[in-house]
Amino acid sequence: MLAGADSLRSQPNDGSTTDEYRWTMSALEEYRALAAEDDGAILPPTKKPLEPGEHYAGVQRLTRLLSRVGDLPDGIRPSTSDLYDGEIVSAVRRFQSRHGLEPMAESARQRSRS
Repeated sequence: MLAGADSLRSQPNDGSTTDEYRWTMSALEEYRALAAEDDGAILPPTKKPLEPGEHYAGVQRLTRLLSRVGDLPDGIRPSTSDLYDGEIVSAVRRFQSRHGLEPMAESARQRSRS
């Protein structure tokens, strides 16, 4: 049996929704709106995790994405440079932290030390 199946069965079957369901549906609508506004460009792949100070062809795209999802503070202007540094690095770390992800460059450094 799936975890939580009992709690699902105990919910009233009268068409009402739970707070979690409403929150999920609200988040879905937000992400659909973000996707509709986006140009759909894919970030260029890298062979290894980016380190601060490295050049990356996707910095401008990354800046737009991080701004859209709220990890890059308002007022930060998109860079015309391809340098991965400063506020972009901080925004990526906020994104990773918010999603429960270990920062990629740090985990790569830890693996190389072992």
